[in-house]
Amino acid sequence: MRHDWLRKLTGEDFQFGRSVAIVVGIGDYDHWDPLTGPTADAERMRKFLVQSGFDEVYTITDREVTRDRIGDLISHAQSRVGSKGRFLFYWSGHGGTLGQGDSDGFLPLSATPTDGSGSRIAMRELYGYASAVGARHQLFVIDSCFSGGVVPSVAANRFVEMLSKKITLMLTSSAEAQYSYGQSESVGPDSPL
Repeated sequence: MRHDWLRKLTGEDFQFGRSVAIVVGIGDYDHWDPLTGPTADAERMRKFLVQSGFDEVYTITDREVTRDRIGDLISHAQSRVGSKGRFLFYWSGHGGTLGQGDSDGFLPLSATPTDGSGSRIAMRELYGYASAVGARHQLFVIDSCFSGGVVPSVAANRFVEMLSKKITLMLTSSAEAQYSYGQSESVGPDSPL
């Protein structure tokens, strides 16, 4: 796929390889308040990515989401994307924190207790996913509480420089010690998720 606007901006001719996405939405939890939006968010994201020309979009929701399943999809993406490809990881659901420091945020699975014990995905593990996939451009969109814990600070003046190199971006809906607001079935609109 040609990106003339990017060539004009950076002076380089970009030819991207395959575009692969993993889309996750969890609203059905055993120990957390149920969320009505994540499954629908995941489906809307899937449709958008397919319409935008992504070659492969893998969508998993609610009880289908396990550490093993995500690991398998990351491995598959690694084998399919290549160093010139694009990779997108999207998460919509709860986020938690152990409250012990800057790197203690996590993404709970359906059966994860609210104290963070049991199976979960640590926010910092997302960088491991990015390293494993190794695509030229990677975007992580994390729509959960405490999701800002995955993002290192990056100076704004490096943006154009970063576009011409291998890059991983992570977009979050909250800072690492901040709630993300939305609608929870048991609490109502504009409540922390």
